[in-house]
Amino acid sequence: MLLETPPPGRKRGVRPNSSPLLDQICFGGSAVALNLIRQAELPAESRLFRCAALNSTVIFKYPNFDQDISDHDLSGQGMLDGAGEPVVPRARGGGRPIETAIFVPHDPQDLPAGGYGIYLRQRDFESLLKRHVGLDVSASDSAYEQDVAVLGAIDRVPSLDPFLLKSALSFCADRVSSSYFSISSEEEAAVREVIAEKLRPIVAKALALNAPEMIHERTEGFLDSLWNPDLPEAGMFLGSLGIPSENARSVIDGWKGIAYYKVNFDRAKTGIIALVHWLDSSAALPLEGRTDRVRSERLTMFRAKVREKIKTVAQQMNQVFKRYNESHGQLMSDGKAAPFRTFLENVDRYYWVLGYCSMSLRHCASIFNRHTANGAKPQLNYAELEEMLGRINTTLSSQSDGKLI
Repeated sequence: MLLETPPPGRKRGVRPNSSPLLDQICFGGSAVALNLIRQAELPAESRLFRCAALNSTVIFKYPNFDQDISDHDLSGQGMLDGAGEPVVPRARGGGRPIETAIFVPHDPQDLPAGGYGIYLRQRDFESLLKRHVGLDVSASDSAYEQDVAVLGAIDRVPSLDPFLLKSALSFCADRVSSSYFSISSEEEAAVREVIAEKLRPIVAKALALNAPEMIHERTEGFLDSLWNPDLPEAGMFLGSLGIPSENARSVIDGWKGIAYYKVNFDRAKTGIIALVHWLDSSAALPLEGRTDRVRSERLTMFRAKVREKIKTVAQQMNQVFKRYNESHGQLMSDGKAAPFRTFLENVDRYYWVLGYCSMSLRHCASIFNRHTANGAKPQLNYAELEEMLGRINTTLSSQSDGKLI
């Protein structure tokens, strides 16, 4: 797939008419794109891939859904199937609802100039990888095998947030530079606390503990096992809820992922609220509004549509967190383990829903900040407003039909 290349001779930087996909690759942030080119100064032995050409690419995530959110109910109430389980988005071709792809730029120092995009599950992706980056997926050489394993691990997480990558790539963490996983100790502690908040009362009730120090000690032991698969506590706890040991790893990864997105969502709310308030204000009217009523009315309708999409995606995330809280509440108040067990059994599916919703909302805020220069340019002209709304609309489209959960 050839990503749009602007006309020759244009200066480096933001291309006002570049494709929305290219815009996400260049400016979508760490959740959307893993820019390996930025690690060019690292020694070869500590870079993510053994294949040198792969280290001059950008790994990115993009939706692969059949539906566009604008074609469906935007109430955001969420839907369940007949068995009361979350309805997951349908992916084209039956694959995952979020694609992992490799962007091979024409010029690694000028990403907006365009390049090639290779989806990892597209037809003939093996030959495309060999042609464009020299990686032979079928080779048995240890270097190639390691690179294929890394690509596979990256493909198994819904977004490229450093916290998730750190966990997914733990098998090669001893050789890869820690700069690829730039997560602060404060952020990691916040994720642990989201899980600990639910665990403390469960531990106290299950073990008949009253002393806070004992509850803390046993809870910390469980949390340590979530971060270290060699420790047995997490598997034992999940087993007590009726979750088979063979599913424990995916449940643990999904649970950690949901906790991460909860922390991330709480922190991103301010930017999303600012964007929604701006869309509702007179600042969102084009500067030339009074001179072209028809165009202004069309933009007003488009603005309302984008606002509803943002609201729907945020409500999808809130629905997941609500179900998390309610199922835990039933366990603690009524002793009913089934709802919490069901939530954990489906946690991987919720994890993917949250992954792209979170990625979309953060990119919306990033687009808004770039077009308004972080609020320094409160009002835009027609062309600027159309471009901004178009980019926001694209990042929210084809990722949810309003009936995910």
